[in-house]
Amino acid sequence: MTHSDSRPDKRILAVHDLSGFGHTSLMAIMPIMYRMGLQTAVLPSALLSANTDFPGFRMVDFGDSMMDFIGHWKKLGLRFDAIYTGFLGNPAQAEMLVSAFGDLVAKDGIILVDPVLGDAGKLYSCYDESMIDAMKMLVKYADIISPNVFEAAMLVGADPNASIDSEACGCWAKQLCMGRTKHCIITSVPSADPRYTHVGHYDREMDVYCEYSCEYVPVWFPGTGDCFSAFLIAGIMNGFPIGISIQATMVLLRDAIRLSIPLVKDPRTGIALQRVMDLDIMGYFTGVSSGR
Repeated sequence: MTHSDSRPDKRILAVHDLSGFGHTSLMAIMPIMYRMGLQTAVLPSALLSANTDFPGFRMVDFGDSMMDFIGHWKKLGLRFDAIYTGFLGNPAQAEMLVSAFGDLVAKDGIILVDPVLGDAGKLYSCYDESMIDAMKMLVKYADIISPNVFEAAMLVGADPNASIDSEACGCWAKQLCMGRTKHCIITSVPSADPRYTHVGHYDREMDVYCEYSCEYVPVWFPGTGDCFSAFLIAGIMNGFPIGISIQATMVLLRDAIRLSIPLVKDPRTGIALQRVMDLDIMGYFTGVSSGR
């Protein structure tokens, strides 16, 4: 598959929460998918008044309706070339998705699981230990998983607050490539040089772990993990190799963050996605692919 012949027929299903305010989760994922030429369906796992960085957010678990959606899609015979899962409303939704994958993913389709659990050394406030167990089970059914460093540590049972280096991340990534999983991509891998950030990638078929480096922009915007996984899977669905997609996504998000700093008054709302969509997004992928 090449990026020139992959559109507009590729269809992706995004399973994530819908936060009514803020450029995170489905509010960010949907425009990214359409901007990159992918037919997009969504399966909300929860409805939030605003993303979890805002105190007092309201959350409605969408679990019961998820089964109704899935049942309807089965009757319609819908199949998706890729399924991308992220934030779940409760642990039972992980089992629900596993039971539905066989009916919803197309032959040779790709499943990407972003095992959303938390960041900066702690679980998100709406989660407890039971969600860790659910994500441990779910990642085994994915072709690609994309945890951040904290989530990777949680999934392998390591101490996320201990000293973490590239060697540890490589071991974790290898441990997490089990079941169906062929690729583990760990974001926010610590760097000895604070000017840079790393993303680690373990390829099980090649039995190789490597890290990609990019300049670090010292600012926090929620939803960048959602955007990372969305751009990554969209690049792959457009025919770019996974390594190219990782590198292009890193540079794209670096520029998106830089662009957003002077425009965003409250960083809790996420990156300035309305301006990011004006960037030559596909050009980042073709640029890395051609060595520019």
